[in-house]
Amino acid sequence: MHTLCLTAINARYTHSNPALLYLREAVRDLPVQTDILACTITQPVLDILQELHARKPDWVGLSVYIWNTEKVRLLLPEIKKVLPETKIILGGPEVSYAAEKWLAEFPDIDFIIRGAGENALRTLLNDSGRCEKIISQPPPALDDIPFPYRDEDFPEMAEHYIYYESSRGCPFSCAYCLSSRTDMRPDYRSVDKVCRELDMLCGHTPRIVKFIDRTFNARKSHSLPIWEHLIKKNPDTCFHFELHAGLLTDRDFEVLARAPEGLFQFEIGIQSTSPVTLDAINRKIDWDLIRNNIRKLMDMGTFHVHVDLIAGLPFEDMTGLSTSFNEVYELGAHALQLGFLKVLPGTEIADKTTEYGIESLDSAPYQVLETEWLSFAELSFLEHLETALDRLWNSGRFSRTTPVLTDLYPTPFDFYRTFTKFALARSEMNEKQWPKVAALILAFIDRRHPARRDYVLDCLRWDWCFQASSQYYPPILDNGLDHLLRHKRRELRTVLRENNIELTQSEINSTVLFLAGTEEFSRETAMKEVLFIRKNGTRVPVFPAR
Repeated sequence: MHTLCLTAINARYTHSNPALLYLREAVRDLPVQTDILACTITQPVLDILQELHARKPDWVGLSVYIWNTEKVRLLLPEIKKVLPETKIILGGPEVSYAAEKWLAEFPDIDFIIRGAGENALRTLLNDSGRCEKIISQPPPALDDIPFPYRDEDFPEMAEHYIYYESSRGCPFSCAYCLSSRTDMRPDYRSVDKVCRELDMLCGHTPRIVKFIDRTFNARKSHSLPIWEHLIKKNPDTCFHFELHAGLLTDRDFEVLARAPEGLFQFEIGIQSTSPVTLDAINRKIDWDLIRNNIRKLMDMGTFHVHVDLIAGLPFEDMTGLSTSFNEVYELGAHALQLGFLKVLPGTEIADKTTEYGIESLDSAPYQVLETEWLSFAELSFLEHLETALDRLWNSGRFSRTTPVLTDLYPTPFDFYRTFTKFALARSEMNEKQWPKVAALILAFIDRRHPARRDYVLDCLRWDWCFQASSQYYPPILDNGLDHLLRHKRRELRTVLRENNIELTQSEINSTVLFLAGTEEFSRETAMKEVLFIRKNGTRVPVFPAR
């Protein structure tokens, strides 16, 4: 019996590659022993080679994406050195649209599967002797493709995202997306089958199941019954969906209103609010409708909402991008990702680079370098601004402080631009640790807005209390509360007894005391003293300290 090793080189340990699981199941009835080798891009090439050599497969299949293409390029010349008889198969979007180029550069590649791989891999394994080096076959109907997961997969994936696909393709034609291609027509798995498979997944209690459907709510007869099924079942799992906010209707909101908190999270691609830019990339949207629908989702208070913008799109200069940024930021979504255009081979935008004056990296990730409307220096600065956005707002660790900072400026973008310049001048743009970011914020306030220092200190202390790993403040925020904390702990025990609340001694010992230093903060929050405890791994305010 021949052996096939399907090799995934993932971006992170918590990621997985469902495409290879689909392929494993697609050839399950063939006389081929198939296993999955899961690696990450941080692993040395030698380690991956040793893993492959230990298996000594007859076939090695590599799935190539923008995040692992450079690692695959390093690995390819080495495989034949240690496994000269092993045949190498490549697949995935990175090779599908540049197969000839890959074969010319790496003659040791035996076969490349272009596009969907389920039928092509079966053909190749059945009769490789009659196959051309580049194999392309129509995909099977998604409903006919076997469920990719087995029960024995889950122990090894306990800490991983579980990816699930209830549809393929996309009904839209965004110029930068491979799913907009005419050969990526929408195809749906039957609702009954989806619900049965989700029940199976829920039986293993994964932390999160990420639907990889490009536009989950494109077909109401598909999305609504799946949501209703999950709401009724209410498993101890979070489900992630990519939505088109403009397609949400009153019926959607009626169903979603019944969803328990934490069951669903949504990612919504907005990309730009400029009508000219949206027209150039084939996104026909009603921004007012989208804005109102996102606000409805936010007002429900039961979903984590993530929104996306793309820098480097046609016709959007710095002024236009700042307008898009401000309009989207003011929605108050839990996360705003400022991404950068990737000029992917095979997309419409890749065919119009000359028309739009777009320069991009020649190799993965094909990120935009400059356009007719944004210079390389401007795009580089926006990457730093994205870092500031991630540290302050998207991290969720400065949720009280960040709105105070943005309110000091005419627009959110004005603040982030000013803060980013300040951080770059101090060479502190890449600080990640909470105390160091807090110190940077205070330095910024001292320089730019010293009259607000005491109030910002209160905000930072409040934010710290929600995540403190001990009862002590970092030195930058210390306000000498240690002697008060011992007294407040004695009061805490009394209040706990009076209210029949049980805490462990460890939870009591980790109590953090917040004491407002300004009347302004006390007045706004109606609290001057608050005790925070760590309960189930999370910091929570229990009640005002007496």
